[in-house]
Parts: sequence; structure tokens; C-alpha cells
Amino acid sequence: KIFEQGVSTRTDEPGEHGIGLYLIASYVGRCGGVITLEDNDPCGTLFSLFLPKVKKNDDRTINPIDR
Repeated sequence: KIFEQGVSTRTDEPGEHGIGLYLIASYVGRCGGVITLEDNDPCGTLFSLFLPKVKKNDDRTINPIDR
């Protein structure tokens, strides 16, 4: 649920729209990667991004995100 659009854990702070993790997760997913998260007590949460390695001579292109 943390990666859904509009979800924010900081509900008491003005200007929080819950869009950042959603955008990152969308982009990483489109690239064929994954995001993991784990508790990093006592300092918060550890996010890890895993992206597939693409060979330099690979002529595939990633479609840009529509705005």
C-alpha cells in the first residue's frame, strides 16, 4: 500500500501528497526492476532498488512516462 498514489505516512505535515514513492515504484517497474523495503530500526526504513542490467549494445529503448 505504501507505493500507491496518494498514500503518505506524514499526515500531519502540510504539502504531503504521497506521490514520491508511487512515481519511483512506477518508473522502476517499467524498467523491469523491483523495490524492497525493510525496517532499519532505530533510523527508519531501508529502501533498495534493483534494476536489470542492460548490455551497452542493446538497442531497446524504454518508453518515456506520459505526462
